[in-house]
Amino acid sequence: MIKCPNCARDNADNFNFCLDCGYDLKALREAFSPTTVAPSSPPPPPPRSPSTSSAAGVGAPPARSPSSIDAPGVGAPPARTPSTSGALGVGPPLAGGVDSGPVAPAPTLPASPVGWPPPPASPPVSRPQAPPPTASAPPTLPPSGTQGPRPAPPSPVTIPPTAQSFAPSALPPVAPPPSAPLPSVSAPPSPSVPTTIAPQPVAGLLCPACGYQNASTVKFCGECGKRLDGGSLAPAAGDGPRTMFMHAASSGPVVREPVCRLVTIDQTGREGMTFTLRTGDTVCGRTNGVVLFDDPFVSPTHCRFTFNAGRLVVQDAGSLNGVYLRVRGDRPLADGDYLRVGRQLFRFESLANAAIQIAKADGDDAAVWGSPHPGAFGRLLQILDDGRTGEIRLFSGDRCQLGREHGDIVLPSDGFISGKHCAFLRQGADVLLQDLGSSNGTYVRVRSEAEVSNGDFLLVGNQMLRVEIV
Repeated sequence: MIKCPNCARDNADNFNFCLDCGYDLKALREAFSPTTVAPSSPPPPPPRSPSTSSAAGVGAPPARSPSSIDAPGVGAPPARTPSTSGALGVGPPLAGGVDSGPVAPAPTLPASPVGWPPPPASPPVSRPQAPPPTASAPPTLPPSGTQGPRPAPPSPVTIPPTAQSFAPSALPPVAPPPSAPLPSVSAPPSPSVPTTIAPQPVAGLLCPACGYQNASTVKFCGECGKRLDGGSLAPAAGDGPRTMFMHAASSGPVVREPVCRLVTIDQTGREGMTFTLRTGDTVCGRTNGVVLFDDPFVSPTHCRFTFNAGRLVVQDAGSLNGVYLRVRGDRPLADGDYLRVGRQLFRFESLANAAIQIAKADGDDAAVWGSPHPGAFGRLLQILDDGRTGEIRLFSGDRCQLGREHGDIVLPSDGFISGKHCAFLRQGADVLLQDLGSSNGTYVRVRSEAEVSNGDFLLVGNQMLRVEIV
């Protein structure tokens, strides 16, 4: 095994990259490995029974003459002496040109520290195996596949026509050899080459880059180093099972609840505090409620906002100065309505319901002496800051205009009133209020309650609020 210097994971010696972090183990192994160990030959095939030798194309070859055995290209091993076969575990020599029994292939010895090379491996020949001599233990083979290139598979041996003419059935039956271990032949361990056979990975993850079969628990390919988990997040140590990726609970459209906000606007037109109204009732006041204003013109409990299903309703809570809603388009006026125009407070009164101050005596048909007026349809009363009535202006004709510079009613001392601010129109018995595009707007006091829409403006005491419903 080889330990990764990056994450300290134990990897097999034949892996080129770490299975956890993808570290290049091949470069590390080549940097610290002194030599390349000669590959070992594959282990000897298991012994076959005598019945197998009689099958067609399997088992021992037909009997050969001495001349056919010595023919070039056959690859049959020469006859060995009994002393040699006892030392190397090889069966008895051929007698009379026919194999007398199964012959076990000679084990390949590992590289010796003395320096003499092992004999070259000859291509295997399919023949019955002879019983091996009695020995104490089987030979210990060096690890295979740990270092260096793997040997190429042996090429098949071609049997000459003379040897193929003999039938396998002409061979005498051979008794099964007694089970006896081969003599123990072991190579001295090398300090630089590990003696542990590398475990083969179990069926799990197939590398898409090189096709190497990796274990199912690794994150990097041991052959080419490609990441196998697709770069997904792995659970930290001690977290237990992998945490699932959080996603939308359903594929249907997400229904978002409407939100209502009140944004304060100062005298310069800049936005200030923002109040988000929850569903239901929200109390506004100077000392009571959720929306609070440090304003002397705001009552302790001034008004109440009710927001439900995208619909906002404002209700006056009996405040002294009331709640005013900005006029959009033409707004019908009723007798006794209060208006805020700039810094002015007015009360509108209709002359249709005005009481006659001078009473006529019975039988007196004289006309009343009074100030002439060309058909007035209403009047506007100014309310002073101490609550008293100030100037009174009459609306005559069919239209009366108010402004700071132009109109029937001119108020040049108020800088919050536009040059042409608003107009009062008579349509039959009704009177309409119309804003003329003023900068600061025209406001009418809310009686009891009123519905407020997105983009409307409210006056609460000395505070201007913009309504946002999204």
